[in-house]
Amino acid sequence: MPLLPILVPLMPGETPASFASRLAWANGLSFASEFCTDQGFTLQAIADGDERALSILARVGGVELAQLMCGVVCKVSTGQYRLVGQLVEKRWITRRRLRFCPECVADDVTTDTAGGAAQRCAWHVPSIRTCQHHQVRLYDDNSYSHSRGPHDFAGRIRDLNLGADQVRELGAWQVPTGLEDYLTRRLAGEKQGTWLDNIGFGAVALGAEIFGVVDLFGVDAKLKHLSDNEKRRAGAWGFELLSEGEEGLFRLLRRLHREAGSPISLSRRNYGCLFN
Repeated sequence: MPLLPILVPLMPGETPASFASRLAWANGLSFASEFCTDQGFTLQAIADGDERALSILARVGGVELAQLMCGVVCKVSTGQYRLVGQLVEKRWITRRRLRFCPECVADDVTTDTAGGAAQRCAWHVPSIRTCQHHQVRLYDDNSYSHSRGPHDFAGRIRDLNLGADQVRELGAWQVPTGLEDYLTRRLAGEKQGTWLDNIGFGAVALGAEIFGVVDLFGVDAKLKHLSDNEKRRAGAWGFELLSEGEEGLFRLLRRLHREAGSPISLSRRNYGCLFN
């Protein structure tokens, strides 16, 4: 298949669906779904990591398939996805909500050759709430376009109808936590030399938050009732515990046992969300 008349650069960590969205706009189509149909595949196939669709997109977009795969989100089963090589349960990723770094998006939309805003794969992870590069809190928008669907990122950003300066105003300075730093680097393929490298990506993300919630807010605390900032604080603290390995975990468990009045208590009420 021939190259498209107008190409856009693939951004580091960009999802293939986002790349298709920007190619569509650069070549005169407002909807990525229409563009994909013209090329012989669907936008959903790209979003699910279909190999044939990704191969065609790489060819017409003028990039190596290996480059495109650096941001791929691949549907493994009904309840699981592979996010840049990391196996993640569906409940541990966010795909429908519009999450982004205001600074990254503002930079993209002011670049003439970008073809719009690019979605980074790390923005799919709820436990990553800060942009590592800009040290800005990710913005979470509630709007949803049924005509576009969840994967036409550049189009969804255009639909907000905000200029670059207005987009930047959505951001707030925030230093990444240890958990956010670890997860972001792991998605980038970095081995960090800790025992956590051998544990599932989603288990580290959720496990850190759960341990932190129990230690900071008590066994009666419920995740769904905590604010985003409280979850972020819990994840940061839980990651410190997990980073200590066996000693960090045992210290928390010993305290729970002391409070329960028994070193062998297995009652659900003594462990709260940790038990669940």
